[in-house]
Amino acid sequence: MFLLLKIIFEKEPLRDVMKKLERHFGIRIDLDDNHLSDIRFTGKIENESLDEVMEYINKTKPIDYLYDKKQKLLTIKLK
Repeated sequence: MFLLLKIIFEKEPLRDVMKKLERHFGIRIDLDDNHLSDIRFTGKIENESLDEVMEYINKTKPIDYLYDKKQKLLTIKLK
């Protein structure tokens, strides 16, 4: 059985997008700056890896990110 995963965001606050990504990837995400929470994001994710998703967001929004695989913690901050 093949499961196709699709998550669609329509002008959602980044904090809500990150909550969905936390559940999907089984990680914790820390928004390092309160201003990040209100950045809006529109996009579609279909079976992409965490790296692919973050690169896409990074290209469209003014963020930097660092992933600690050992702690399963993704930290996001403003550029």
